[in-house]
Amino acid sequence: MNRSDRENQVDRGKVWPDGFSVKPFSLLPIYLYGGLFAANEAIQLLGGQPEMVSFRNCTPLFLLGCSVIALSVGIWFWLHPVFSRSRKGSSPQKRFLILALISTLLVFHIRSLLFERVQVDGRSMEPTLQDQDSFWIRKTGVLDLSVPFNIRLRLASLSLHRGQVVVYRYPTDGRCHSPLWIKRLVGLPGDRYELKDGRILINGSPESYIAEGLPSAFNPPPTFSQPEGYQPPLTQVNPAVRKLGVEAIYAAMNGLPSSGTVPEGSVLVLGDNRSHSRDSRIVGFIPLSYLVGFADASVSE
Repeated sequence: MNRSDRENQVDRGKVWPDGFSVKPFSLLPIYLYGGLFAANEAIQLLGGQPEMVSFRNCTPLFLLGCSVIALSVGIWFWLHPVFSRSRKGSSPQKRFLILALISTLLVFHIRSLLFERVQVDGRSMEPTLQDQDSFWIRKTGVLDLSVPFNIRLRLASLSLHRGQVVVYRYPTDGRCHSPLWIKRLVGLPGDRYELKDGRILINGSPESYIAEGLPSAFNPPPTFSQPEGYQPPLTQVNPAVRKLGVEAIYAAMNGLPSSGTVPEGSVLVLGDNRSHSRDSRIVGFIPLSYLVGFADASVSE
């Protein structure tokens, strides 16, 4: 084939390993998504909730997220053969780095959507879980890309039942920091509850989880409206709680009423160490959007 024939050919691009992509801009969306995902994961690993992070309410984490997204564009610019002035394809070092980045992104997706290991910090779940115990949880299957585009996708169904140990984030000191809380799910959306004579009744029946497959050795301890020691309610009501309605706002500001109904879109949680646990009796109902994951009954064995 002579030179003129080669010049008249339509450039269809190259396929790895001779080149990296078929068109100069074909991988840019992938890098942009990787940066978007990594930014929101970094915010969560630092103790924040992406859906509550904004430039006005949480400037440091918001700027961090935007910087990670911008960095992803820079990495693409550096790796792409067209812009690195390479006509012979990517070097082995760059290919290894690309594979490492893709593998890391895959691992973080698994952590974000499927499974994660958490560690107990405190005594609120004794005797079921001791301080510094660790266990695996199943994630809720939510892909949270709230920074900066407010995208939140549920990729799996959320299956909850009474008696599960749940892990959630609840902001307590402003909107930036949201520590992990580990409690037992006692009431589902729409359940009627009543605190009476040291017990909590759910839909008129005493609290019991044997029917849910949990070990019969677990007996709910006495449950009073307030734990031992004064634990003040929240001073500010979060937007997700406000959306639940008047009952949820009242419970967050004044503590859980002695009887009522769990609002739709929320759950009622208690610690197994009922006398030393800051749970729904203090902070009110937990929005479903705050749930990070849940453990099966085996966590109690």
